Amino acid sequence: MKLFLFLLSILLSLSTAYGQITWSGAAAEVIYKNCTSCHNPNGIGPNSFLTYADAQAAAPNIQAYVMANVMPP
Repeated sequence: MKLFLFLLSILLSLSTAYGQITWSGAAAEVIYKNCTSCHNPNGIGPNSFLTYADAQAAAPNIQAYVMANVMPP
């Protein structure tokens, strides 16, 4: 699971450059399933991940936290 989230964070950061990875086709399901219960405007997570723009902006942090085994809790 952590490897998949790590790969997802890389895909999110590369998706703008290559245009082949889509939010609705690859990333949203994983983010919604594992992150948005806390990472939403009213949640305890410091950032909202409800939109592609939100998640892509946080992609470097997502990668760092997943690699450090901090997230998901």
